Amino acid sequence: MAAWHRPPTDEDIEEWIKAMQALLSKVKVGKQYVCLDGYIIPTDAPRMRFRGWHSEHDLEFVPQVAALDDYFVMENILSSVEYWQSRAIPREGR
Repeated sequence: MAAWHRPPTDEDIEEWIKAMQALLSKVKVGKQYVCLDGYIIPTDAPRMRFRGWHSEHDLEFVPQVAALDDYFVMENILSSVEYWQSRAIPREGR
């Protein structure tokens, strides 16, 4: 209800289900994943290069996994306003 600020309609629910099915279409049972900028990424991905909902990313590691052992990644990528703003996709390009 919070997303719509009203009870969802049957159409809202159908659209949400379709979106979730598309988002999760390549997810395999038993594998681990993270979500970053609208993408579901396997935790064992060797590289991440994609255009997300907000920013463009080109990393040689999965940041959520790397951040478990390296606080620098948490501070300078995942929670860094500078990182996200410097890679932001202009609104007209989204």
